[in-house]
Amino acid sequence: MMPPSPRRGRSWFGVALVGLAIFACARPGLPPGGPRDTAAPEVLEISPEDLAAGVSRNAPITILFSEKIDRATLEKALWITPSQTGKPKLSYSGAEVTIQTGNGFPDSTTVGILLTSVIKDKKREGGQQNTLVKPHRWIFSTGDALWPGVLRGKVERVGAAVKGRGQLLVAIYPSFSDSFDAPGDPMAITEADSAGTYLLNGLRVSPDTMWVLSMFDRDGNREIRGQGEFVTAEPQAVVLTGDAPEKVIPLRLVSPMEPGSVQGSLSHGGDDTVQVWIEAYDAEADSTVKTTRRGRAADDGTFLITGLKPGRYRLVAFCDLNGDGKQDPDEPVVDHGWVQIHPGRKLDLGVWTSPGCVP
Repeated sequence: MMPPSPRRGRSWFGVALVGLAIFACARPGLPPGGPRDTAAPEVLEISPEDLAAGVSRNAPITILFSEKIDRATLEKALWITPSQTGKPKLSYSGAEVTIQTGNGFPDSTTVGILLTSVIKDKKREGGQQNTLVKPHRWIFSTGDALWPGVLRGKVERVGAAVKGRGQLLVAIYPSFSDSFDAPGDPMAITEADSAGTYLLNGLRVSPDTMWVLSMFDRDGNREIRGQGEFVTAEPQAVVLTGDAPEKVIPLRLVSPMEPGSVQGSLSHGGDDTVQVWIEAYDAEADSTVKTTRRGRAADDGTFLITGLKPGRYRLVAFCDLNGDGKQDPDEPVVDHGWVQIHPGRKLDLGVWTSPGCVP
């Protein structure tokens, strides 16, 4: 604002203009950096194109997004299978990304490219970051045709541990070992959608057994090792042949620590007025002292014990003749032996011999 002339006094009009200017300067304006960014990034164009054949082994991969992408998240979200291509080199030009593989693509091979939903747009000053609208996977071949194998299905999430935010991945491996971690580089991988639906196409057909695993990557860092991250306790074996190249494989994503349960029914015997208890003893604990879990048989003889951590248990049933809720030395007992409780599963023992409760 210009100062008043030293030669002339201020008029009421000049004072009013100064007051208006001060008021205008005090008004709140738009936040720094422009309006808030709420638009999620999308994949607009890709090269090589989906389902293309005869692609050069040294062809670059180009991806055009709807806006600039956060580089760190893209590097975590990018999967190229098979993994023999070596470490990729990424270069950026605005919203376009070019990827050059270290070793080139394998000859006569169907290549899969996956961009998981961990991708975020480039953060604006004072703004927020938005994740990719949905995971994006496409395939192409360096041979004359695409491999014809297809797996599809839906992943059921079992337990609270797998119902939070994170990437629900489905991958194929040539072998499997009982481990909480992912078993190395996958033959093919995809991310299931929000409903748990997945599709893996462009797979090699072979008489060899492959393993289909669902995995939960909570932080999207490509390593299934953090807190609350795991490979499902229920892998599925599959064989794709020329006669049957497509299969529907339903999967269950079950935490290895998800409790299981056991149920059964006692055969009729003895006095029906005497209460029967079924007790489970942990194999890792002192089975003669501490009961892990217990349940009472219903009037019709059925019983259910829940909340059992995965592992081996010894199950016994006893007649509570004096009604004190404890197994006393002189009360009839039937030892069912050892059972294995699997994560998130209910073990059905069928009909079980009654202890024969006679007061």
